[in-house]
This record gives sequence, C-alpha cells and structure tokens, in this order.
Amino acid sequence: MAAARNTGLNENKSEFCYFIDSDDVLTPNSILSGSIALSANPDYAGVGGFPNFFKEMNDPTLKNSLVHQGYFWKPIGLHTAKSVALKENHFIPASAFFRVSELKEVGGWDGSDKSIYEDWSLYSKLAWNNKKISIIPSIGYLYRNTPGSMFKTYNIFFG
Repeated sequence: MAAARNTGLNENKSEFCYFIDSDDVLTPNSILSGSIALSANPDYAGVGGFPNFFKEMNDPTLKNSLVHQGYFWKPIGLHTAKSVALKENHFIPASAFFRVSELKEVGGWDGSDKSIYEDWSLYSKLAWNNKKISIIPSIGYLYRNTPGSMFKTYNIFFG
C-alpha cells in the first residue's frame, strides 16, 4: 500500500492530494473541506475528517458511530501527539487530504513497510519532522467496515 501511495504522490503535479483506501467512499464535501482547511492553514501538511463506518452502501444505520461514542482524534499538539501516538494512531484517519510538497519533503510513505498501518507511520514521520496535521470536525469519508475487512483479518505483526 505504501509503495502504491508513493507512486501516486510522485506522479502528482498539483498542490493538494487526497489519498483514500480502495474500499472507502468520498462524501460530497470531502475534497472541498480538505481544500478549505489546507488553504486556511498554510502551515498544515494534512487534514482528515472522521470516518463514517458502514457495511454496505444501502446500510440504513449509516451514521458516525465514533462521534456518537464520543471518540475523537486530537488535533496535533505536536509534543503530546508524538508521545501518545507511540501506542496507536492519534493523528488523523487513513484517508486524508495533504499538501503534496510536505509529503514529498519527508519522502512520502515507507515503501518497505508491509503493515496495514502505513498511514500511522507516515503521520509519525510528519510529526517528528515538525509538520502539522489536524482533524476536520466533520464526516470526511465513508469507511467500509465488514467482517472480511483487512483491518479485521490482516496479521498486524506481518508488517
């Protein structure tokens, strides 16, 4: 996954890019929200909205369960985020909007990484290079979450 994302990054000729997993779905305002957030905050390297979990597109319970449970990512207060992120991703979700120049400056994703947490690894690299990333306090994309999802079936120790 990391190598594929780097291929997209290296071919990108625009100011911004949105990286999204193949089974996720953008909302009508995903790109607009990301573009506004990065334009309004020129010192941010990336931003991401909350994932809205679903099983199928016709899921009648399509809602943001993370928001309803009171679970939120914290905006990157660099020193705090760097320490809590050693245990798990406390930055932004995997599908997110970035400033291309910032990703290229840190070398993008680790192409040798075989884990499912290539996003967490990149966000840690950005944080340790004093790059700012932040959560957009709204639904950013639809995240398909089924019993067969990679997140639930992949051996995290493989990578």
